[in-house]
Amino acid sequence: MEDITKVHVGDAVTLTQYPQAGPVLVTKVDPEGGSVTIQSGDVWLIGGVELYELPPEKGSPEKEVKIDGVGPDTPIIVNEQGAGQSDIPYRFDLLDPKTLFAASAVLKTGAEKYGEDNWRLLDVNSHLNHMIMHAYAYLAGDRSEEHLSHVVCRAMFAFGVDAADD
Repeated sequence: MEDITKVHVGDAVTLTQYPQAGPVLVTKVDPEGGSVTIQSGDVWLIGGVELYELPPEKGSPEKEVKIDGVGPDTPIIVNEQGAGQSDIPYRFDLLDPKTLFAASAVLKTGAEKYGEDNWRLLDVNSHLNHMIMHAYAYLAGDRSEEHLSHVVCRAMFAFGVDAADD
């Protein structure tokens, strides 16, 4: 068995016994018992598993990412006082802080319930379907949960999954 201390809840791993199943979601890790709990579709497996492929280390990108307007080649602007800084093409100051706090609360709850980054294992259409469901629930008058916060998160998830596929 692989060193399961390298496996975290929310990681996607491939199993030696069933590589055709593709990546499966780790939902629980018990290093002392030497077991993990995984989910593949509606099938759950509890026990020791041989991992075919460990997920990348937390914090290490799978591929190099280059964000436009960030880095040493970013053009410099100089203000009236002669101070220079990077000329960024973004306006983060226009983001609504209350919306970001509300979305972050949804993200925290989701990470606790499904595992960190579980959303990356779902496809764009699934995110869009859930986003639309939350929008219509809000429009119908349902206030049983923060539907608009979920709309924001699902839109971000769909964009993130789509961007990762590029």
